[in-house]
Amino acid sequence: MCSTAHVDIFPEEQALIETSLAVILPKGYYGRLASRSGLAVKNMIHVCAGVIDEDYTGEIKVCLINHGSDVFSVKKGDKIAQLIVEKCAILPIEEALKTPKTERGINGFGSTGLNEKKSISSSPSSPTLTAQNDSENEDSDSEESIDSSDFNNKKPLTININNIISKM
Repeated sequence: MCSTAHVDIFPEEQALIETSLAVILPKGYYGRLASRSGLAVKNMIHVCAGVIDEDYTGEIKVCLINHGSDVFSVKKGDKIAQLIVEKCAILPIEEALKTPKTERGINGFGSTGLNEKKSISSSPSSPTLTAQNDSENEDSDSEESIDSSDFNNKKPLTININNIISKM
């Protein structure tokens, strides 16, 4: 995707860049605008919004954010983003009353690997890495009721996507 205008983006600010481009997407697909790796690595310029619905037919504009410390100048004709077309399923919502038990459970945002003890033992011929899991929940039950206390007493709507897909 290329810019059709000159725009200066100041540090920690964003700008909506015109492309003078529209697309026709097939049913069951959407467009996703992605950052260009060179702009991201060298200048800290990232796409900060970028879903194009299959029924959108207007001009695609690219929202860029400058995470760098210098003003970044976008010139007319500069490559500013990548358009990725992906197949997607638009599913009806079906609430789940129980969720399957998993080792991870509701833990998120950096929680993986926290309960593992890693040790390295080596013999003269081959070093090995082993992991032990200190999980307290070794229940054999495959499902558990959703406990609102796990979410600060706010019960989330849980959607069972497996059931929806299996009905398609």
